[in-house]
Amino acid sequence: SILASTSSEGKGGNIEINATEIEAVGISPDGQFLSGINSQVALGSTGDGGNLTIDTQRLILRDGAIIQAAVFSSGQGGSIAVNAKEVELSGNATSENLFPEISSLIQSINGQVPSGLLTTVLPGATGNGGNLAINTQGLQLKDGGSIGTGTFGAGQSGDLTVRATKINMSGTILSGQLPSSLFTSVFDGATGNGGNLTVDTERLSLRNGAQVRTGTSGVGDSGDLKVRATEIELVGRAENGELPSSILASVEDLRNLSLGVGSGDGGNAFIETEHLTILDGAEVSASTFGDGKAGNLTVSATENITLSGVNSISGDSSTITARTLGNGNAGSININTPNLRVEDQAIVTVSSSGNGVAGSLNINAPSIELNNGTLSAETTAGNQGNITIQVSDINLENNSAITTNATESATGGDINIDAQFIVSSDNSNISANAIEGRGGNISINAEGVFLDASSKITATSTLGIDGTVDINTQVDPTQGMIRLSATVIDPQSLVANNICAPTQAQKEGSSFVITGRGGLPPDPTQPLTVLRGMVEWETETSGYTSGVMRDDKQPVVVYHRSEVEKLPEIRQAQGWVMTESGTIILTTTVTTVNSGGLQLIHPSCYLFSPVAFGTFSD
Repeated sequence: SILASTSSEGKGGNIEINATEIEAVGISPDGQFLSGINSQVALGSTGDGGNLTIDTQRLILRDGAIIQAAVFSSGQGGSIAVNAKEVELSGNATSENLFPEISSLIQSINGQVPSGLLTTVLPGATGNGGNLAINTQGLQLKDGGSIGTGTFGAGQSGDLTVRATKINMSGTILSGQLPSSLFTSVFDGATGNGGNLTVDTERLSLRNGAQVRTGTSGVGDSGDLKVRATEIELVGRAENGELPSSILASVEDLRNLSLGVGSGDGGNAFIETEHLTILDGAEVSASTFGDGKAGNLTVSATENITLSGVNSISGDSSTITARTLGNGNAGSININTPNLRVEDQAIVTVSSSGNGVAGSLNINAPSIELNNGTLSAETTAGNQGNITIQVSDINLENNSAITTNATESATGGDINIDAQFIVSSDNSNISANAIEGRGGNISINAEGVFLDASSKITATSTLGIDGTVDINTQVDPTQGMIRLSATVIDPQSLVANNICAPTQAQKEGSSFVITGRGGLPPDPTQPLTVLRGMVEWETETSGYTSGVMRDDKQPVVVYHRSEVEKLPEIRQAQGWVMTESGTIILTTTVTTVNSGGLQLIHPSCYLFSPVAFGTFSD
C-alpha cells in the first residue's frame, strides 16, 4: 500500500502518481490490510488530509483493492482525481480480520470486501469528506466494484463526478446484497449530509443489478443525482432477482433495502438523455423506505423512452417509480420526451404503501404508446397521487391502463389528460378508483376519444362516493358555418297578385302566356317547340267564366276583359317578323306561329293575345 496521513495539526501530504499502468490486487496475507493507495486524516488530528492525483493509461483495482481518502477526526479529507484512458474495478476479497474502520469504509458485509475507489467520513468524525473526480474514456465496474463518497459521521460527504465516453457496469456480490455502483451515501447513524453525484457520458449501461445511486439511511440529507448521457440502457436484476439494475435516489438502509431507517430527506434525481431504455425488471427510482421524504425524479429524453418486460426470476416489472414504503412522503415524477413507450407489463408509477403520501405523475410527450403497459398512481393515505398528461396522441391496447387507485380511506387521485386523440382498445381502461374514500376525477380534453366495446373510462368508489368523468372533445359542429335566414325567398316580391294589371310603368298592362311544357327554344331564331303529350285540364272553381270543351278535347277558355284607354304612347314589342332581306321588324302584336302547339292566356289578364285555336267572345 501507499499511504499519506496526518495525525496532528499539520496537513497531510499529497500523493501524485504518473504511470502507464497502475494495478492493485487483493489483501494482505493476514487479512488486515487492503492493497491500494490511501490518504488519511487520522484519529485526533485537526489537520487536513492530502490530495491524491493519478494520471495513467490504465487503472485496475481487483479482488478487494482500494484507493481511498478517509477522515477519522475533525480535519477535512483530501480529494481524489483520476485521469486515465481506462478504469476497471472488479471482484472482492474475503477476510474476517479487517480493522473495523476499514470494514466500515468499504461497506464490507460478512467479511466480503469489494474493490473500491472512495472518499469517506468515518464514524465519530466531524471533518468533511473530500471530492472524487474520474475522467476516462472507458469505465468498467463489475462483480461489486464501486466508486463513491459517503459519511458515517457528522461531516459532510464529498461530491462524486464521473466523466467518461463509455460506462459499463454489471453484477453484484454476496448473492445480490452489494452491487457494482457509483454512489454518494449517508450511512447508518450519520448526521452529515451526502454529496452530489454527477455522471456525464455518451453511453451508460447497467446490467445484472448494477446501480448509480444517491441515498441516506441516516439523519443527514442525501445529495442530488444528475445523469447526462446520449444513451442509457438498464437491463435486468441481480442473479437472485433482488436488486434491480437502477438509477435511484433514495431514503433507506443501503445495506438492507428492505429495512427503512433513514430520517434524512432524499435528493432529487435528474436524467437527461437522447435514448432511455429500461428492460427486464430494471428501474429508475426516487423512493423512501424510512421517515424522510423522497426527492423528485425528472427524466428528459430528446428522442424516446422505452420500458419493456418483467424479470424472469422475480417477476418484477421494468419501472420508473417514485414511491414511499415508510412514513416519509414520496416525490413526484416528471417525464419529458417526444415518444414514451410502455409495454409487456412495464409500469410508470407514483405510489404510497406506507403512511406517507404519494407524489404526482406528470408526463409531457407528443406520443404515448401503451401495449400491456401501465401509468398509475397508487396511494393508501391522503388525497394525492394525481396523473397529468400533456400529449398529442395516446394509444392504449392489450390490457393497458392509466389509473389512480386509493385503498383504505384515501381519496382517489385525479387524472387530467390534454390530447389531440386518445385511442383505447383490447380491454384498456382509464380509471380513477377508491375503496372507502371518494373516487378520483377524470378530465379529458381531446379532439377525439375512441374506445372499443371492451374499454372504459370510469371514476368509482366501492364504498364511498364516485368521482366524475368529464370529456371535452373540443369539436364545434357549427364551426365555419353561417346562420341562414328562415325565409329563403319572399314570394310576394317575386309574384304580383295580378301580373297582367296595368301599372304606372306599363299603362296598358302586361301579358302572361302559358306555352305548356315545350318551353322556350334555346336559340331566339328558332320557333316555339311543338307541344307533345298533352295533359287533361281540370275545371277551375273561380269566379271567372269558362268556355265549353271542344269535341277534340282541346280547351278553349274565355276570360272577362275590359277596355283599356288607348294612350298615344310607345307600346311594348309583342312579336317580330323577318323580311325577305333578313331584316327583323318588331311588332305590337304577337307573332302567329304555326307549330301545332297551344298558347293559353292567363285567366286574369285584361289584355290578351290571339291564340292558335278558337275564338274569344265577351
